[in-house]
Amino acid sequence: MKIIILRILLASIFPIIDFLFYRLLVKRHKKLNNKNFKISYWTFCILLYLSSLFFTLYRNYDFRLNFWETFQIIVVIMILNYFLKFIFLLTELLFYPFSILCKKNTCSRKLKYTKIIIQIILITGLTVIILHGIFYGRFDFKVNRYELKFDNLPKEFNNYKIVHISDLHLENFRKNHDKLKEAINIINELNPDIIVFTGDLVSNLTAEANGFENILSELNAKDGIFAVTGNHDYGTYVKWPDDEMKKQNFKQLQEFYSKINWNLLLNEKIEIRRNTSKLVIAGIESSGKPPFKGKADINSALINTREEDFVILLSHDPSFWKLEILKYKNIMLTLSGHTHSMQIACCNNKYSPSSLVYKEWYGEYKFENKFLIVNNGLGSILMPLRIGAYPEIGLITLQCK
Repeated sequence: MKIIILRILLASIFPIIDFLFYRLLVKRHKKLNNKNFKISYWTFCILLYLSSLFFTLYRNYDFRLNFWETFQIIVVIMILNYFLKFIFLLTELLFYPFSILCKKNTCSRKLKYTKIIIQIILITGLTVIILHGIFYGRFDFKVNRYELKFDNLPKEFNNYKIVHISDLHLENFRKNHDKLKEAINIINELNPDIIVFTGDLVSNLTAEANGFENILSELNAKDGIFAVTGNHDYGTYVKWPDDEMKKQNFKQLQEFYSKINWNLLLNEKIEIRRNTSKLVIAGIESSGKPPFKGKADINSALINTREEDFVILLSHDPSFWKLEILKYKNIMLTLSGHTHSMQIACCNNKYSPSSLVYKEWYGEYKFENKFLIVNNGLGSILMPLRIGAYPEIGLITLQCK
C-alpha cells in the first residue's frame, strides 16, 4: 500500500511541474498565451503521461524485449524535460522574495538579468551532466579495490583475489557489445582466482541475454565463475499469460548460464581447496526486505558446513545481510549488488538517494569480524544513465591478520 501511495505521489509531481511551468511562461510572455501554444504544450505533456503509464502497466511477456529502446528514449525525454523545468521553477521560487523587494527600487532589471544568467548556467550544466551520464558515465567502468583482513582465513588463501561484478542488465549493452567487451577485458587483466556475479543478468526476459554468449564466455578465473539470481532474473516484472511460461523463462536462464560456463548457485555451495584447507562459496536465491521477498534458503546453502569453516556468501540484496545472514557464525564475507546506488551519486559515491532506501547501499560494511561488500553493478535499469555512481568491477583481496 505504501508503494502504491508513493507511486501516486511521484506521478502527481509531473503535471504539477508542467502546470506551474506553463503558467509562468504565459505570464512572462504574453504572445504565448494563445490556443495554438496551449494545444501544443499540453499535447506533448499528455503524450509523456500516457507513454509512462503504458510502459508501467502493460507488461505482456514479449513487450519489454521488443520495445526496450523506445522505453529508454521516453525516459531520456522525461529526464531532460522535468529536470530542466524543475531547475527553472526552483530559481524562480528562490528569486521571488527579491523580486518583491525590488519593485520598490530600481534594482529589478539587474535582478532579472542575474536570474536569467543563473538559470542558463544551471540548465546548461545539468543538461551536460545528464548527457554525460547517458553517453559516457554508464560505461565508465571503475575498478574498486578492497583488502579485507580476517583472523580465521586459512593461510593457503592469503592474498586470494575475488572479482565481484553484479547487475549486468544485459539489454543495457544491446547496441554496446564493445563496451561490455571492454569490461570483460578489464576483469581478465586483473587475473582473479575466482569471479562472482551477484544477480540481475537481465531486466525482464531471459531472451535479453541472447547474443551475449560469446562475450560472457571469455571471462576467465582460476577457480571458476559463480553466480546467483537477482530479483529481475525471475521475470517478476512481466505479465505472463500463465505460470508455465514464467517457469520456462527461468529454465532458459539456467540453460544460458550453462552455455557460458558460469556456475549458478541456487541455495547451494561449492568448496575450493588448497591442500587440506578450503573456502566455501555459497549462493542463495534473491531475497531482501519487502517487496523483494524471494526464495533464499541459507540452511540449504550451508548444509554440512562446520562452524569453523570460512564461508563467502553471494546474496543479491544487501538488506538480507542484517535480516538473516549475520545470524550465521561462519559467513565471514557477504557479497551483494541490487542498489546500483540508484545510478546517481556524488563525492566519490559518498552520497546517493539510495541511502534513503537502504542502510547498506554501496561499498564496504563491517559488523564485528564480518564484512559486507555492496557492488554498484555494471549495467543500468530504467534510467539509461549513471551520474557519479559509475559501473563497478570490485577486486577483493582476502588477507590473514
